Amino acid sequence: MKFQRICDQLCPADSEAIALYAGMSNGDTITVEVKGGKRRRSIEQNALYQLWARDYAKHLLGREKITEAEHEAMKMTLQRHCYIENGWSFLIEVLPDMFGGKAKPSRRSTTDFDKGEMHQFMNWVQYKAADDGLILESLGEYAELKQGQAA
Repeated sequence: MKFQRICDQLCPADSEAIALYAGMSNGDTITVEVKGGKRRRSIEQNALYQLWARDYAKHLLGREKITEAEHEAMKMTLQRHCYIENGWSFLIEVLPDMFGGKAKPSRRSTTDFDKGEMHQFMNWVQYKAADDGLILESLGEYAELKQGQAA
């Protein structure tokens, strides 16, 4: 809807109006680029991932309770191993070392993942856990995305 209003303003039949609006001279060319916006991973995907990471850590450690530090370590370990196995670039970001000046890869927060990246990562987590003898249940939006993928 918003795009249509912009087109209505930018695409009148009078080319002089377009040039005036864009601050251009007659004869200048205008290039329009339309990009789809990335949809960030959902809160529901994040909640399920947090649950899975906690359950997976409990399974690996053989305990009913884990500390917050163990939970964070599990999430870091999952991303590191996923990157090692698959090389998916969305899992890391390269940050400069402000003291040494050399760039260093760092784990990217899942907050910055889009829905597709989070879905891909969660698929890997689910398969990895199954290899380790833990079945992580697909729930909610993740289950719907997975069913849509299979169809």
